[in-house]
Amino acid sequence: MFSTGEIIDIAIQLEQNGASLYLNAANHQVDSVLKSKLKWLAEEELAHVKHFTAMRQTLKIEVVDPSLAEMGRRLFEQSMGKQSFSLTGESLDKIGSIEDLIEMAVEFEEDTIIFYQMLQSFIDDIAATKQLDDIIEEERRHISQLQTILANATI
Repeated sequence: MFSTGEIIDIAIQLEQNGASLYLNAANHQVDSVLKSKLKWLAEEELAHVKHFTAMRQTLKIEVVDPSLAEMGRRLFEQSMGKQSFSLTGESLDKIGSIEDLIEMAVEFEEDTIIFYQMLQSFIDDIAATKQLDDIIEEERRHISQLQTILANATI
């Protein structure tokens, strides 16, 4: 059902949503340490966008039926839009510590992984499955980085 290109487009949109949300939260923070961490998270999301964009450019993506591809794109845009999973402006406004921030960011990344794993049930293309596995592994590395920051937090 989902092609490799569509999966990567979804990953790009999710990462862009996360970067936008983290930057918005950073702009509303007074605490310089929290602001710095939020900006770092945004940079990480944008690095993922670059990674996935490069991945997409290396693929040979064939559109078998352009009308189905267009319908899938519209359905995705309608269902995802600016959705950013568990992180909302309201929840980010309530961040009181780096620990709270990291826990919230880990939850966001875990939600993203769950979404990608859900997509796997719709994929019947081996190459697309491999690409999605790579995306999931990238998100797991991000969680590991966040947990390292949490373990080393001195605030």
